[in-house]
Amino acid sequence: MDTVLYLLGRQIKVPVFATFRYKESDPFAVSIDFIFDGTVTSWKFARELIKEGLRQPSGQGDITIWTAANDAKSYSIYFRLHSTEGVTIMEGDFHSISQWLEQSYMIIPCGAESLSIDWEVILRKFFEKD
Repeated sequence: MDTVLYLLGRQIKVPVFATFRYKESDPFAVSIDFIFDGTVTSWKFARELIKEGLRQPSGQGDITIWTAANDAKSYSIYFRLHSTEGVTIMEGDFHSISQWLEQSYMIIPCGAESLSIDWEVILRKFFEKD
């Protein structure tokens, strides 16, 4: 899903193009590519974190997610991203991100992620000798 998130600063909101991705080959994870000023920055984290963040403040460490009402009819979702370079807070549309998450469950349902992993291949690679 391509969308615009807003980088929140003191007194300003800066639009940042973002691409949300979900791959069947990595069923537990989601990726967000942020494109700003010609630079792409990618973050990868648990799909479950977005699910939880849509309901209650979630996460700790590098990524936290929460929601807040803008007015009586609209909500935003917030992503706090912490890296060695600092902390960034991004704001996105609650409805479009929750819809995207629901679409990801059409690819692999919530709770069925481990069923899509070829555990034999993973174990074989793990026990291979160099």
